[in-house]
Amino acid sequence: MEANSLLWMHLRLVAVALMWGGAFVAARFTVAEVPPFTAAFLRFALAAFLLFLLLVVKEKSAARLRNHDWPLLIVLGLTGIFGYNALFFTGLKYTTAINGSLIVAINPVAITIIAAIVLREAVTVRQVVGILVSLSGVAMVVTGGSADILQNLRFNKGDLIMLGVPLAWSLYSVYGKKAMDRYSPLAATTYACIIGAVLLLPGALVERFDWTSISPASWGAIAYMAVFASVVAFNWYYGGIKTMGAGKASIYINLVPLWTMLLAGVLLREMLVLPQLLGAGLIITGVYLATHHRSARQTGVAAEGKPVTGIK
Repeated sequence: MEANSLLWMHLRLVAVALMWGGAFVAARFTVAEVPPFTAAFLRFALAAFLLFLLLVVKEKSAARLRNHDWPLLIVLGLTGIFGYNALFFTGLKYTTAINGSLIVAINPVAITIIAAIVLREAVTVRQVVGILVSLSGVAMVVTGGSADILQNLRFNKGDLIMLGVPLAWSLYSVYGKKAMDRYSPLAATTYACIIGAVLLLPGALVERFDWTSISPASWGAIAYMAVFASVVAFNWYYGGIKTMGAGKASIYINLVPLWTMLLAGVLLREMLVLPQLLGAGLIITGVYLATHHRSARQTGVAAEGKPVTGIK
């Protein structure tokens, strides 16, 4: 690969982390005005429409949905889109974008745990240490380093809700491994987004929010999450995986909480405090220990090198 092409690919992956980090800030901004289910539905209705158009153009009949795969794809839509984003948008209504990104950063650790339970994957001592280190980092973030909060169980509601996000994502990733054996990442993600948007719609209708009252700024944030944090980031990330391999490309995901910290500080005026910095260090260290040199199956990479799909 030419040096310029390789440099461009690295810059794209940095931009992917930036766009995913920006999704936390955009979501935090949006839910200050728009109810969580409405915001999530609008984001993924638009994302699903755009991804479907892309799928038709790129894969045509090769991506045709087979009837017997409906149950699997419904599970993906239920966990990775509906469950993840119902918790994501609701949690960010009550906690900061920084805390949310740090808690969600344990996704790879949660996948290791769920894979061990569901798929009976072997867990090494190194992984156990990594899991414990990451969880201690999450505890640092959630408690703000205060032993009093831990003793009296007075946690921030949003932080507790966000703890469900890695669980939803890990279930999505484990079952997504099966989908990768039958569909391309683009096809599986498109169908999951369509199903997830349909599942989010009833919650949006129950909220009875007047969509015409949404401000242009919030519409812009929703469009950003749909277009850039979903469609553009998805294509660039998998382009990086195709060119560089899943291992090297996935390293850039660790930049997401760092970008979130920077963007949240500048755009939302969120203060970064010492417990968050310490927690971030513990989480990233733990994720490295728990995921480095894992098997392809544990990292959600299919035998042919296709990773478990997903949108932040």
